Amino acid sequence: MSRDALIVGINTYQYLPNLKAPAIDAEAIAQQLQTYGEFRIHRLPEIIQQNRPQVGLKTAVTLRELEAALVRLFKPPGDNIPQTALFYFSGHGLQKQAGIREGYLAVSDANPEQSFYGLSLFWLRRLLQESPVRQRIILLDCCHSGELLNFLDADPGAKAGTDRLFMAASREYESAYESLNSRYSVFTDALISGLDPRSIPSRIVTNHSLTNWVSQKLKGELQQPLFESSGSEMILTRATHSAPVAAATPPPPPPPPRSMPMARQGAKGHTEPKPPPIDLSKPDLLPTPCLEPSLVPLEESCTTLKYLSPEHHLLKAKKQLVAYSQDSLTLAQQYFGFSEQQHFQAQKDSKILQTAIPVALIVALGLTFNQYRAASVPEGEPVLTTAQSEPQAGHFFHRLHQHFSTFSGLDSSSLPDSESSQAPLSVLPNRSIAHAKFLPKRALPTLIALEKDTTMPRFWWVEWANPHQIRQIPLNLSARPAPLDAVTGLAVSSDGAQVAIASAPGQVSVWTVQAESPALEFSHDLETPTPQTTAIRHLSFRSDRKQLLGVGDNLQVYLWDIDSGDRTHALQGHQAPITNAQFSPDGQQIITASWDKTARLWEAKSGKAIAILPHDTALSSAAFSPDGQWVMTATWDKTAKVWDTKTQTLQRIFAGHTAPVLDAEFSPDGQSLFTAGADATVRRWETNTGTQKQVFQTPNSDRVPLEQVLFTPDLQYIGALSQEGDLAVWPEPRNLE
Repeated sequence: MSRDALIVGINTYQYLPNLKAPAIDAEAIAQQLQTYGEFRIHRLPEIIQQNRPQVGLKTAVTLRELEAALVRLFKPPGDNIPQTALFYFSGHGLQKQAGIREGYLAVSDANPEQSFYGLSLFWLRRLLQESPVRQRIILLDCCHSGELLNFLDADPGAKAGTDRLFMAASREYESAYESLNSRYSVFTDALISGLDPRSIPSRIVTNHSLTNWVSQKLKGELQQPLFESSGSEMILTRATHSAPVAAATPPPPPPPPRSMPMARQGAKGHTEPKPPPIDLSKPDLLPTPCLEPSLVPLEESCTTLKYLSPEHHLLKAKKQLVAYSQDSLTLAQQYFGFSEQQHFQAQKDSKILQTAIPVALIVALGLTFNQYRAASVPEGEPVLTTAQSEPQAGHFFHRLHQHFSTFSGLDSSSLPDSESSQAPLSVLPNRSIAHAKFLPKRALPTLIALEKDTTMPRFWWVEWANPHQIRQIPLNLSARPAPLDAVTGLAVSSDGAQVAIASAPGQVSVWTVQAESPALEFSHDLETPTPQTTAIRHLSFRSDRKQLLGVGDNLQVYLWDIDSGDRTHALQGHQAPITNAQFSPDGQQIITASWDKTARLWEAKSGKAIAILPHDTALSSAAFSPDGQWVMTATWDKTAKVWDTKTQTLQRIFAGHTAPVLDAEFSPDGQSLFTAGADATVRRWETNTGTQKQVFQTPNSDRVPLEQVLFTPDLQYIGALSQEGDLAVWPEPRNLE
């Protein structure tokens, strides 16, 4: 199995002080891993000097480049999944303080004054939770890198059968320092020596020996590193040839603090005078345990031999199978590794990732879907959400992980009709659909599909006469002054006449759907939000097509006048990524849902906040009922909730899912509520009583989470979109009762 490493060192910044050590740090780590770890190294930024790749000293790194590289590392396309994936970052670390702390890895154009901080560590956690890689290693040498580990009861990426090592240079409230006595930073200097297998008798460095080494080396420093290691032992580096090795002695006493009194963030501060050095000639000052024999080298050697034994791998495989068969292992752990405590931390003020990979697929399926995002994310995803403004039209939902799956083409297949209401009539197993919605006012059920993960967006027009007769046609786009790039959001108006497309960087355009031919005709662009680097993830039309809303990755919701193209308002207040936004049926109000554990009601005309609906966990989506009297919220506490829009009081809780609820939709008549969850089921409930009426499951044996519920315009079918992009369709459930 392969071992891949992404090594990032950023020296150059536009709005932050430039640094000297990161690129040198990164190259030294790359050399150690390549020489002794058998890693395939990808450097960022990478330059070629003397026909050899090196980390660039003066080359900038953008958010898109960093996100794309991380996606390729932890969620690579196809079946080429590495056994081990390692990510090392050296550069500025930023922390946003707005009542809630959130950490970021600063890219070259990070500008805190413009609310652009870089890559959110919250997004990185989400990516790790969805990664199929068995062994994940994260090494962060920057200020506030401990933000990644700021969970006591939920370690990032937790999933049975995975091994993890997370090392952060400093706690979430500390700064990292450059060294006075070395060309490397304090933390990386310890890593470099700790990764050298020649310095230990066993000549093999594992995750356990590395954390022990770094901990000893950094005792007495101003910054204190954080470690988290779980799962089986991982071999990081080894010396494969005969070489002199150091004697088996205990780690030396930590040196006196040698940190440069200048934080990497350029933060102002002071240091106390150094205490007088300890006189090592006095034996009574030496710790007694250090004089005792150590069995650590012997234990490491035994562990290594055990690891190399074939029987060891068979035992591990057996344990893994047993672990996955246990009933106590929930689907949320299998697919997300996301505990409730971790979601409590989701209120941290994070930025949704700025999509590096062009997203998504929109299917114009019916007038009744509500937008949702699985956090995916998380991220993507996501990261894309297209929202329908109408109660009948519903809206799209952006999911972080949707941005990281690979498009394999719109393939179509179907299953035999089943008498059971739980078996879908048809499945589109293309594993690429990000959003689905029937286009209204069509003779046949019609979907508009946008292929994701492509440099230039490609649209498809999909029709079927019945579950066994499906055809797909490329959807033509008329000429536009500037080509679309990196589509991040999509919405279809309730009457199916217009489509809104958000693309990087922050561009939103309006298109007209041709009545007879599968084509979109460009109409006009809308005013670009400020700053222009803000990516728009979720879009939603108002019912009369006079307004459009879009959710930015800077925690704001923008409103546009569609006719003039002017941006009229910016809704501000959420403290964490916004998962979706939607107009009320009459267009007078807006509902937003967020990972900050709140849904918020807004006045559409003025942009003023009306009410806050508090929750105990993060929200996946929120939507109005067809009559506008109720608001539904889907949450990560495995329930959906219905609220009165006038009194803003909780009316009913719909409990039954065994994993987070990822989407919830009202039926067009408001009598039923449909929920889709990470437990791979769709459930129908009576709105008035909260009684569960039916449960639907896909034929997938792996029970992939279902992320979106949708209906056909004639209400004859109900559909569900899975995490992997499969679209399943059942007869509308009440017709089967």
